Amino acid sequence: MSATPVPDKAEDPADEVEASRAPLMDHLLELRTRLVRILIVLFVLFCAAWFVTEPALKVLLRPLANAAAAHGYLLTDDTAKSAATVPPAAVQPAAPQPGPTPGGLVQPGSRGEFEAVTLSPLEMIFVRLKLSFLIALAVGFPYVAFQVYAFVAPGLYKKERTAILPFLFVMPFLFVAGSLLVYYSVLPMFMDLSFSAELQGSGIKVVYQAQVKPYYELSISLLTAFGLAFQLPVVLALLAKAGLVEASGLRKARKYAFVAILIVAAVMTPPDPISQFALAIPLLVLYEAGVIAAAMIGAGRKRREEEEAKAEAEEEKREAEAARKRTEAATQSAPALPAGE
Repeated sequence: MSATPVPDKAEDPADEVEASRAPLMDHLLELRTRLVRILIVLFVLFCAAWFVTEPALKVLLRPLANAAAAHGYLLTDDTAKSAATVPPAAVQPAAPQPGPTPGGLVQPGSRGEFEAVTLSPLEMIFVRLKLSFLIALAVGFPYVAFQVYAFVAPGLYKKERTAILPFLFVMPFLFVAGSLLVYYSVLPMFMDLSFSAELQGSGIKVVYQAQVKPYYELSISLLTAFGLAFQLPVVLALLAKAGLVEASGLRKARKYAFVAILIVAAVMTPPDPISQFALAIPLLVLYEAGVIAAAMIGAGRKRREEEEAKAEAEEEKREAEAARKRTEAATQSAPALPAGE
């Protein structure tokens, strides 16, 4: 009597998850351990980030300073440089110079030295504390993502783990790309519009008085909104990888997606149409990029399915041929019965 063949457990993907099964208490203990590690790392990074908040804040204020200089203000660095190159006897308070020239251009330094102000006690301390936390979160994101992945990885199949890893590497680069777009394009445009909105008439002069805290909150909200919004192709690609969406469905839902993008842009940005469209336009481009990624993933899945179906058909054909040969061999090897029996 032949023994029943035992399936190879190494080839059964369901056994991968079954082998990692553990009691609920073990999962809770592991979750606590990983959360403690994340908090410790973030706290250390937070303390270290405090010492770089001053130069980081100077970098963050650069778009504001450039816009102020473009509208006739003299920056503090420029004042210090000019004072260092002029003999002390020649340094005298300069008389106010005319603002716009006949051609409409603003003469550099015609509006005096530019200053950004704070209006409440310890405001700069709280701004630096918030900036320290955000720097710690940004620097520690790879470690946080690794801890989250290490916690959920045992519950995933091998193919799912290999599918998620590339996206974990792409996400930080997309976030940085969104932040760079804000820093070099959106923020300068915002600040230029703020200074351009100044007016003078009827004996009243309305000028833009920059405040550090509102500017910081605007900058961080835009950086965060654009960084997260740039993850849209990753989200669509992951959904396509899981088989939840297809490129054809995304194309059919394009008009609804555009409306949803406008709503999301309105929620994630300050309440003005300029910032909303500044986020919505890149999101529309990223949505199309996600559609292309979903189409590529769908084409790859279809190709693999066709190859697997072809391999299965060939295997069935080989098995049928082998069975036919065994039948023929058994027929030929069987002894012929005498006539009449």
